[in-house]
Amino acid sequence: MSERQPRKANENIFIRFRNRIRRFLTQGYYDYSLIFLVTCLCLFGIMMVYSTTSYSDIQLGRSEWYSTLKQFKTLILCVIGMVIISMINYHLYGKVIFVGIYIVLLGLFIALMVSGTTANASQRWLNLGPFYVQPSELAKPGIIVMLAAFLNSKYGVMMRKQRNQKRARVVKEENKKRVREGKPKLRVKDEAIEYGMLGRFSGNNLFFIGGFLLMSPFLLLIVSENLSTAIIVFLIIFGMFFIVSDKKKIFVVMAAAMVLLIIIVIVRIRETGSFPLMKDYQVTRIKMWLDPESDPAGKGYQILQGLYTIGSGGLFGRGLGSSVQKLGLLPEAQNDMVFCIVCEELGLFGAMLVLFVFALLLWRILFIIRNAPDYHGFLLAVGIFLHFSFQILMNIAVTTNMMPNTGVILPFISNGGSALMASMAEVGILLNISRKIRVKQLDRELRAAENRSEDETEE
Repeated sequence: MSERQPRKANENIFIRFRNRIRRFLTQGYYDYSLIFLVTCLCLFGIMMVYSTTSYSDIQLGRSEWYSTLKQFKTLILCVIGMVIISMINYHLYGKVIFVGIYIVLLGLFIALMVSGTTANASQRWLNLGPFYVQPSELAKPGIIVMLAAFLNSKYGVMMRKQRNQKRARVVKEENKKRVREGKPKLRVKDEAIEYGMLGRFSGNNLFFIGGFLLMSPFLLLIVSENLSTAIIVFLIIFGMFFIVSDKKKIFVVMAAAMVLLIIIVIVRIRETGSFPLMKDYQVTRIKMWLDPESDPAGKGYQILQGLYTIGSGGLFGRGLGSSVQKLGLLPEAQNDMVFCIVCEELGLFGAMLVLFVFALLLWRILFIIRNAPDYHGFLLAVGIFLHFSFQILMNIAVTTNMMPNTGVILPFISNGGSALMASMAEVGILLNISRKIRVKQLDRELRAAENRSEDETEE
């Protein structure tokens, strides 16, 4: 008897694990279209990493597969992490995980300021022994998670109360009609109103405390001289506050003021060659963006070579792996300028196809946003959508010289473990939100009842 009991316990553990996996694969909606698009982009990214790094690896005395295998191993780990994150209930982000993310980000940025590695005039990398980590890339999903938890604690409760009241009114009116027609009444359960970790605060206290917690890593980003990430993080924060706020005019005025400030900075640098509070390399990047031919063999070399690389591809390109500019002519061909190599090897047709896949990816995220089961999931998906949108647009704008070079990589395609880790973590969050999507008959009947009540009000 004593020998059989452990076996039975082990069998029960195995059965519970098997049932959990089965429920994970069968219950709820799972966005396989999103997985397919991300898989296509990641595999294409592995091919582009090999294409852009094989020559440089040989020049450094390494195997031509060195960087490719390194990126592929990182991708495998990121896929495992994505699956694990997709199984974690995203509602936990507003309670325990919020504090953990904040402490980890704060610690990483403090370590970066103390002992960070400097490259290309920027202190962005942190040496953790066998590998390097770029905390600014990990900060993007971290700040999205923290900001979504903060906004959900402040606005989510109010939104759920209003939705419950509206649903109750609609159901009450619909049940009156059903009683007259002899149909069974509708039953609706109010959404659970759960206060997050910040929910015990209220009013301005919540706003200022949450704002301070969220802005601290953002300020550290600026101190660490990573302007590109600071811009993306600021746009994410600005966009999420704009979406949840009912006072849009304030944000419109702020956006207009920022555009005016950018114009003043550009005009001042063009006329005087300097601007207060900006570092020399930042001023130089703007000057080279305005006139790259003023220093074609120096600071403007990368811009001119990138434009030449895009133009040399023609309509259908030289062929995959047949790039000439990657042979030491185009700096950062595997990172910031990977889209230039895509244009050279696959031409305009291939570049448009890649952008089309990115557009489909954003469309799937919009689908999750529209069908998010609650306000917290909606905010997380919105933040991820803003991150991918701004990063893709900024990378394309930099490679085509529509904006100054800021060191922004192309998600899923550029070489870099930290960026891939952050992107796959966000995909895992999206998959977890998609698993909560439900299409219920009650919801359809409530929408139909809402439409009928609105029609009757108009009449």
